[in-house]
Amino acid sequence: MNSAFKSDYILMGDHPSNPIYSPHEFINFINNSISLPIINSRQIDLIDQVAQSTTKIIEAVNSSSNSGISSAIFVAIIGAFSAFIFSLLQQINDRKSNRIKNTSKSILDLIATLEQLSLKYWITGYNSDKKDDISIDEARIKSINPLIDKHMLILLSYLRPRVLKKYNAEQLSVFPSDIFTLTTGGDFESPNRIQSKKTATAISKKCLEAITVIKAISP
Repeated sequence: MNSAFKSDYILMGDHPSNPIYSPHEFINFINNSISLPIINSRQIDLIDQVAQSTTKIIEAVNSSSNSGISSAIFVAIIGAFSAFIFSLLQQINDRKSNRIKNTSKSILDLIATLEQLSLKYWITGYNSDKKDDISIDEARIKSINPLIDKHMLILLSYLRPRVLKKYNAEQLSVFPSDIFTLTTGGDFESPNRIQSKKTATAISKKCLEAITVIKAISP
């Protein structure tokens, strides 16, 4: 192996004129090649630090007259850098899993609250003696629905196509609009509203379907 290396690049092969990527080019390669979040500035700084340390070692290797030692040091450098990149990608993947888990939990909590409020609302019907409590429930139902929509969009953006297909998670994209129609349809907010076990059952079924899928895809 040639003992003189070009310090601006990570090299492959046995000739220094055959560079793969500079540190920043390598970052772009990672972002364009894998389905993980974009590397942030802190991670860029870490890679730059490793690249700078690698440069210093390579310069020392270039000044060495022992090609055998140079080759061994080069192999060690590449091994260390590969281990660093693997660790970095694992950290990114772990953070993505945590985001999916946390978003899923938020949605499950919202769905549980919405289901509880809606079942109570549609099972009991309108009661003028409890109009203030009913108004509060109506306001909460209306406020929870858009939150579910917002968080569901975020969750779906985290999932890969193969995961969506495997768990039939595409149905989650229409859940917010479906549950909104069920919970706020008919005589919602009307003093003429009567109890509707049919509506309550439909709401419960729709919520359970979504909960089952979300729990399946959550890490």
